[in-house]
This record gives sequence, C-alpha cells and structure tokens, in this order.
Amino acid sequence: MEKMITIRRLEGKDYDILEKYIKTNGLDKYSGFKDNFIYIAVIEDRSILGISEIEIAGIKTAQINLIFINQENRKEGLGDGLFRSTLYYLLTNGYENVLIQSCKEIEHFLFKRSQGLTEFNVNELVGKSSKKIYLCNISILLESKCRV
Repeated sequence: MEKMITIRRLEGKDYDILEKYIKTNGLDKYSGFKDNFIYIAVIEDRSILGISEIEIAGIKTAQINLIFINQENRKEGLGDGLFRSTLYYLLTNGYENVLIQSCKEIEHFLFKRSQGLTEFNVNELVGKSSKKIYLCNISILLESKCRV
C-alpha cells in the first residue's frame, strides 16, 4: 500500500510535534518558533518530513524564514512542493509579496525568474551580515514550472 503525503498548515494542536521536530533536526538555531509564526509541513503517516516557517512582515508581505526537508527525503520534489504550497497559502490569504533569505537552492530557483524580484543586502539594512534578501511577487513565482 502506497503512503499518502500531505502538505498543510500546522495548527496549535500540532505544536508539540513541531517543537520536537525543530529540536531533533537542530533547526532551533534557525527557527524563531513563535506562536504567531505560521508553519506549513510535509506530512507522511503523521510524521513530519519537512517544514516552512512564515512570519508576517507587513501589509500584504510575508517572510519565509525557513524551508527544510529531512535529509533522507530530499531529491524527491518535496522541497519544491513545500515551497509552492507555502507561496500558494500566502497568496490565497491575501499576501502579494514574500521576503526570502538567500541560499544556494533558493537562488537557483529565483534567478530563473527575475521578474518581480528585488534584491536587498541585509548588511545595508541592519548592519549585521552580508546575506541577501529577495522581495518576490508571489503570483510570478507561482507561474513558473521550474523546480527548486
């Protein structure tokens, strides 16, 4: 029998499992894990395979703080599915733009569709690091058929 994978928003009742998942995978150094953050998860048979963490950044703008897929489940298209599901969730809930911190995989995805993409250097904004942040139009990102 084939296992069923779902991608859905985690609710308060899921937070014990989410908190354990974050700590077990060492994500607590990256994740703010706050009750007001929104979490989308890839789930198979009640086990989390990956998560995204969303923070509301302003009117019609959200920020994706984290996208993570378990090491053993990578290269299966789950990252792409989670990223797209996160974007779709944001779009259907009234958000037009998303802030995304740079990393190799995300840049590969984003650079293929430069329309609606604005780059910021975080060092210029907060004086802390040289990480880049991209302001992206969600509708344009969802039009792409490329995988992360």
